[in-house]
Amino acid sequence: MKPIWSLLAGTAAMILLAGCGADDTRTDDLAPSAPIWVPRSADNVYPQQGVRAEPVLSPSDHWVRLEWYANPEPDVMGYRIFRAWESDPGHPGIIEDLRVGMDLPIGVDRYSWVDADEVLTPDPIGGDSQGFYWQLVAYDSSENQGPLSEPVYFRLINNPYSVTVGRVSEKVYQVNWLYNSNPDVIISYYMLRVYSHFWGPDSVVWYSQVQRYGSPAEVTMDFGQSSGPLVADCTYVCQINVVSDLPSGQHADSLAGAAVYALFSYQN
Repeated sequence: MKPIWSLLAGTAAMILLAGCGADDTRTDDLAPSAPIWVPRSADNVYPQQGVRAEPVLSPSDHWVRLEWYANPEPDVMGYRIFRAWESDPGHPGIIEDLRVGMDLPIGVDRYSWVDADEVLTPDPIGGDSQGFYWQLVAYDSSENQGPLSEPVYFRLINNPYSVTVGRVSEKVYQVNWLYNSNPDVIISYYMLRVYSHFWGPDSVVWYSQVQRYGSPAEVTMDFGQSSGPLVADCTYVCQINVVSDLPSGQHADSLAGAAVYALFSYQN
């Protein structure tokens, strides 16, 4: 019988030889692809993909909604959002880090996030405002960060205010609002839409593109000509979008706008 020290030495040698083989440890160094913005949809009245004015109830709020497709890589853990002033587009900074499963849902094909930073608000006295560029990057579970997405641009302008909706006659309502134009903005049109408060923006029953550049402004809404029936005693949303897509000559892009809404109960 071999002494115990000989057996132990042989075992150690086998372990040492096994450790000298090829390293089978694999590292993930493949970064995710650049996120892709969601194309313009039916509820986005602005011409650029991935960005729009977020409808607000209070005219003092100025918010922008960003929308993008979920990355195809299964190990993507989150997205970082960058924003740059139009006066300094070459230096975007991180404004938000969104984690999938915490800040963003799992198992969806697209995401959205609302930028409600006060820097987006037009000057309360002069009315002038600055545009911004937004970009995204995706990162995975190994902290590999992909390339920046294409930039999207938007500029928020003054919101309509004192919005009221009242019944004029059977199935006919009137919406009124006040508006102070920005000094350097040419408004293209207002887009009005009415949809169910319960079912959301996809349930539009009436819409109209109007040109009412003065203040005050009013529009008659004949729900007898709606695209779908309105239910009595139910709450509806009247959303007003201000759209400017004409060159102003003072900003990096002509795309600017605002969005507000008012709630009303429908009585036929």
